[in-house]
Amino acid sequence: MHGFEVVIGGEDVEQHKPHPEGLFQAIEKLGCSTASVVYVGDSVVDAELAQRAGVPLIVVLSGVTPKDDFHRYEPIAVLESISQLPKVLLVEDH
Repeated sequence: MHGFEVVIGGEDVEQHKPHPEGLFQAIEKLGCSTASVVYVGDSVVDAELAQRAGVPLIVVLSGVTPKDDFHRYEPIAVLESISQLPKVLLVEDH
């Protein structure tokens, strides 16, 4: 698992997205809290999951969902490419 400490898939949860069960499992396995994470997603289902979990959302426009569909979820950032993520995370960390 190069680059990932925890991977939670559909087979690991009873309730699938947008239910936040998988995110909560990952948070627990990492030993952190919802206050210390952001959720990165590219769909309205991902945005709904982040909202239900009470965690900030970063949108990456790599999927088929148009940018305007994310406005009601108030993402902290909207990225054209996942390659922009490290820079955004560094800014958010300060």
